[in-house]
Amino acid sequence: MAGISKDELEPVKDFALSNDIEFPLMADEDGEVCQEYDVMNFFGFVKRSTYILDGRKIMKTYPKVHVDGHVEKIIDFLSGLDEN
Repeated sequence: MAGISKDELEPVKDFALSNDIEFPLMADEDGEVCQEYDVMNFFGFVKRSTYILDGRKIMKTYPKVHVDGHVEKIIDFLSGLDEN
């Protein structure tokens, strides 16, 4: 698991430390990754999205993420992978 933010490095580091984030959280300051995954709108704002990857393959996409209930959706999806 990893997170990517379009914010600058220092605010990303501060956020990770203040919220006890235990997975890598990276800064995409130039927006290259955001553009690659098509999550940046016309005005340069990033749409909160989740991608579940297997290597370079996108297994599942959750566009327009709403925080409430999102973790449960991810857990349900990943739990279903164990059953296959």
